[in-house]
Amino acid sequence: MIGELTEKIVGNTLGEVMEIGSKTARSVYPAKFYKEEDIREKRELPVGTKVIIVDLTKRYCFSGRNHNFIE
Repeated sequence: MIGELTEKIVGNTLGEVMEIGSKTARSVYPAKFYKEEDIREKRELPVGTKVIIVDLTKRYCFSGRNHNFIE
């Protein structure tokens, strides 16, 4: 699934991602980094960043930056 951050993610903090890949509806989920390396290095993804929703669990989705989008 493709998403766009509506709240930034920094390190181990929770952000928020809106699923934008569906043509019929949009859903919003709490989000955090998928890779432990991103958490450990306290990487930051700002609001508006396009991400790939890698895994959707009951509590939140795990996101990674989508490098296929031109910014």
